[in-house]
Amino acid sequence: MNIFDELKNIIDEVKQKRDELEVQLNLGKMEVKELWEETEDKLQDLTSKGKKVAEEAEDTAKNTLEAGKLLAGEIKKGYENIKKIL
Repeated sequence: MNIFDELKNIIDEVKQKRDELEVQLNLGKMEVKELWEETEDKLQDLTSKGKKVAEEAEDTAKNTLEAGKLLAGEIKKGYENIKKIL
């Protein structure tokens, strides 16, 4: 084998390795893209659920505040009645 043939074989081997890596790279890109999309979907789901929880928490807090105001009013009346009796 002469020097030119040997050099050609080396170049062919390198090109073959490059082609194999290019295929793996493209498959990896697809896998990463799928993983990205799944993760983005999960983030969207979390964001949506977070908003819902915040809205429900606000409603619950409002209801609790109203109940607290009613109870405080009843307690205040009770103390006023005690004061009148004394």
